[in-house]
Amino acid sequence: MNIPNKGSGLVVPLCLILAACGSAAPVTPAGAPAGGSAAASPPPASVAASKPAAATSASGSAVPVASGGAAAPAAASSPAAAAGTTCGSDSQAPPTAEEERMGVSDSEIVLGTWNPQTGPAAPGYSGIARAANAYLQLVNSQGGINGRKVRYVIGDDQYQPSLTLGVAKKLVEQEKVFAAMETLGTPGNLAAMPYMIEHHVPVAMVQSGSKCWSSPANLYYFGWIPNYTMEDHIAAKYTVDNIKPKKVGTFYQNDAFGKEDNDTYVADLKKAGIEVVAQVPYEASDSDFSSAALKLQAANPDLVWLAAIPKPGALLMKESEKIGFRPKFYGSYVLHDTTMFELAGKTAVEGAYFGSYTPDPNGDSAGLKQFRDVLKQYSPQDRASSFALTGYWGAQIMVDALKRAGKDLTRSSFIKAMEATKDYTGDIGGPPITFSHTDRVGVKTMMIDQAKNGDFVKVSDYVTAPGT
Repeated sequence: MNIPNKGSGLVVPLCLILAACGSAAPVTPAGAPAGGSAAASPPPASVAASKPAAATSASGSAVPVASGGAAAPAAASSPAAAAGTTCGSDSQAPPTAEEERMGVSDSEIVLGTWNPQTGPAAPGYSGIARAANAYLQLVNSQGGINGRKVRYVIGDDQYQPSLTLGVAKKLVEQEKVFAAMETLGTPGNLAAMPYMIEHHVPVAMVQSGSKCWSSPANLYYFGWIPNYTMEDHIAAKYTVDNIKPKKVGTFYQNDAFGKEDNDTYVADLKKAGIEVVAQVPYEASDSDFSSAALKLQAANPDLVWLAAIPKPGALLMKESEKIGFRPKFYGSYVLHDTTMFELAGKTAVEGAYFGSYTPDPNGDSAGLKQFRDVLKQYSPQDRASSFALTGYWGAQIMVDALKRAGKDLTRSSFIKAMEATKDYTGDIGGPPITFSHTDRVGVKTMMIDQAKNGDFVKVSDYVTAPGT
């Protein structure tokens, strides 16, 4: 394994670490090629000032890493978690002096993430990490954060929660990360949450809308994208007021994410007197959605709600078009990306509604133009998309906090800086982000877009959930 040159602040690529026998997950540096994706990170923190290396590992060899076993059960239950999900509780022991400064040297800050470089969630989602990495490279090229360059280590958990804990352990015990940033996926984050809390590792800008990261607030966790309950309330109201279907079906992932992003929507529709005629689950590992399409077709809904990740959601739409089943579709914001057109085809997605919380990545503002330029320079394999923008934006928010935490950086000073974030939008013009000791929600407003001619067109302004 190659070691980073800490003195220079540049990254000498780590060798690619591949999952072994299904019990280990790969961990790669943020500068790694398209196979590896980097989770979003703070504004002025980045991997290397140099461009990403070509798509091979530095050593060309595979190194097995012990996974640490299957996902551990979550520590304490929280009434905030939906669909029977169990969330972690705050650590009872204070951090040690060594833990407070882990991952920080005179010249470097080490950050890490887990992100699906491969597997069913890789299409679209792997680009979130690469866009974050691109922003971090920009920051490093400008001198880093308070004189320190940022090294970003990316672990591929393949969107399998049984692998996520092993990735988390490697990041903490071997890579000695200061914090985790933009870790993706509800099931995987839940699997690693008790471990990260026990070891006093901040996990910020979580790429999941579960309420577990915010209700109740946990000292070490900062959610930031809209939580699924909030989204469901907004989506249900828009459905009732604007789409006005008589019968609705749903297609949802059969895990903590899918259930949380399905249940409130269904409950709200039923309260409004709309008949829910079918709720069809799928497994994240599924690849054939013909049966699901047939089940929904048999129920004959006017609208189908999609609480799904991009590949399954897109393939269901493609299969529905194939069999002549053409309801209206409404997708969760976790589907709002041009990846959908690529996977399903433009005609299958045409007219579908999607939740959204980011500005148009192709907008004309100076900040969005810089986003596209940075992506082109540091991650040329990725296009300007909603998913890339959320990775980039999340990195800006975290870097801002790292800067404000000061030269004498500790995990406690970073958490206090995050809690002091108020009305932060970065330079992309997104909705303002505010955190506090008790508020870890982040984005509290959303808009609705509609697919038209292979692009997304705004059909509502930003709105907040009823009662928010």
